[in-house]
Amino acid sequence: MRSKNMAIRAAILTAALGATHARADNDPSEIIKQMAGCFSVTFHYVEDGTHDKVYEPVLEKADVISSDPLVIKRTLILGTLMQPHWSEEWTPLADDQWQQKVEGPYGDHRYTCSGLWVQNQWSCTTPQAAKPRRDEDRPYDHLSRSNTLQVNAERWVHVQTNHKLREDNSVYSVEIGWNTYERVEDAKCEVATVD
Repeated sequence: MRSKNMAIRAAILTAALGATHARADNDPSEIIKQMAGCFSVTFHYVEDGTHDKVYEPVLEKADVISSDPLVIKRTLILGTLMQPHWSEEWTPLADDQWQQKVEGPYGDHRYTCSGLWVQNQWSCTTPQAAKPRRDEDRPYDHLSRSNTLQVNAERWVHVQTNHKLREDNSVYSVEIGWNTYERVEDAKCEVATVD
């Protein structure tokens, strides 16, 4: 029942974001830049009831560190600590597609995929994504994953369907994840330094 309620909440959030009029004039690079700033983030993963995870909201600071290619570096704010989280590099391709390359906190490649921006929504699929660190002890090899991003000036949602595959590409498990990013005041992501 809890999984069903979480799935309903994700659908409502995605629909609510799609109804927004804040679309940065449909310029993909401007839409992508809306994913930078200070956010309260909640991570939800629904799998089999045993491995479902909902993480407490955490602050994440997302900075545009390059404009060509467009790179956003994401850092978790954990009290007075800043923990590198992940980064994404966006590149325009032919036929109006955009490629997203995602790296982990140590520069490790996580996945690359490409798709079209339709207004303020982007989707892609990749058959070879790295296993997430939260599953390091699980007996599967990699993900075949589908991503959808729904973005506006106040919030964005990352919805993912992850097929967890063994080395022979047989399915170990399937999960749906959705991460919600609610914009908060930039000051909340400023970490106090101690002299």
